[in-house]
Amino acid sequence: MDAPGAIAAWHWPFLAQPGEIAEPVVAAAKDIIVASFLRRWAGRPDALNAAAISTYLAQFDKPEVIAATCADYRAGVTLEA
Repeated sequence: MDAPGAIAAWHWPFLAQPGEIAEPVVAAAKDIIVASFLRRWAGRPDALNAAAISTYLAQFDKPEVIAATCADYRAGVTLEA
């Protein structure tokens, strides 16, 4: 993987880290991390409205949502590697 690819895909190896690493970091910085994903996935600043972003972010107040999100990335690493 080249440098631009590594920068663009940083979240894959990060979210696949063991729960004691990835999950507390996401919980502590969910507004930054999740909002960053949403902006990138949307492709343009006006694609998502503020209410939709707030509703999505609120789900990450639940530890089980963070755990399931990280588990999905961990499964992808182990099954697709």
